[in-house]
Amino acid sequence: MITGRHKTLHPGKIVTSFCIGSHRLYEFLHDNALFEFRPIEYVADPEVVARNYKMASLTQAFAIDLTGAVCADPRLPRIDDRRRQRVPHQTVPSRR
Repeated sequence: MITGRHKTLHPGKIVTSFCIGSHRLYEFLHDNALFEFRPIEYVADPEVVARNYKMASLTQAFAIDLTGAVCADPRLPRIDDRRRQRVPHQTVPSRR
C-alpha cells in the first residue's frame, strides 16, 4: 500500500501531475486528500525530487530494453522507434 508516510517532502501525499482512467478512478480521486496534483514542471523538477529521501517513482512502461530505455507510448510497435526515454528523476541523487 502506498501512503507516502515516509516522504520528507509532502509526507502523507501522493504527488502527481496527470491521471487518466475510468469514471470510477475519477470518483476515487475527487476530494481525496491523499492525492496532490501539481504542474509537471514541479513534479519532474530534479531539485524538488531530490528533497525526498530514498525517492521512488511509479510510472507506466510498455517495454524496457536491456540498456534500461523505457517505451512509455503504447502507440509504438517497437521500443527502437526513437521514442524511448529514461525517467531522469529516478537517478537524481539525494542531497542528504
